[in-house]
Amino acid sequence: QKDGLAAKAEAEAAAAAAVVMGSPFVCFRLRSREVEGPDELFHVTLYTGSDLPDYVVPKATFEGSKGLVAGQSVKMYFSHEKKTGTWYQGKVLSNKYQEGGDPWECVEVQWVGDTTLSHVCPWELIKE
Repeated sequence: QKDGLAAKAEAEAAAAAAVVMGSPFVCFRLRSREVEGPDELFHVTLYTGSDLPDYVVPKATFEGSKGLVAGQSVKMYFSHEKKTGTWYQGKVLSNKYQEGGDPWECVEVQWVGDTTLSHVCPWELIKE
């Protein structure tokens, strides 16, 4: 009980310090419920900024998507509110991805039958 109160106080102090410093990080402590002991306590830092995506892309999917080049035919599925969707076909106009750079919306696509250009994430496209 006493250790739990001390841990709670420490976590609250860390959270208060993060807020004071303007950090978008939240720190909290977790303890394994299966095996309790002094070495089972660990820290997790969770970024709570609003500019992060809501999902994680598997590495193999990401790696496989980096080779898109201008002129390549692609298709992409756009879902609708009623759990249906439409496949759109287009051509890659450019791929601005650079190793170590920001991959989000780095591929510019011209869709068939549409004059507007879209910037999309490469892993959302399927090579045709």
